[in-house]
Amino acid sequence: MLLESEPITTDVSREYLRYAARHEFSSTVTELVNLLANGDTSNFQYTFQNLLGVGHSSGLDTIFGILIGMLAFKKQPNNN
Repeated sequence: MLLESEPITTDVSREYLRYAARHEFSSTVTELVNLLANGDTSNFQYTFQNLLGVGHSSGLDTIFGILIGMLAFKKQPNNN
């Protein structure tokens, strides 16, 4: 696995990625993703700020990663 053999990220990020590879995510991540998937905007600002507050930049990095993933998914054929 590239994650294990290359120094491409920090130790903390590496651990998050290990869990993600097993489909295990923090509650702050799952709350935001579930809100987005359900189109529920009632608690979006609170949930967004909650994830943004994780670590020094980990929350922002995670939000950016979610956005990039959503954009990549949207660009795939048959996902319009």
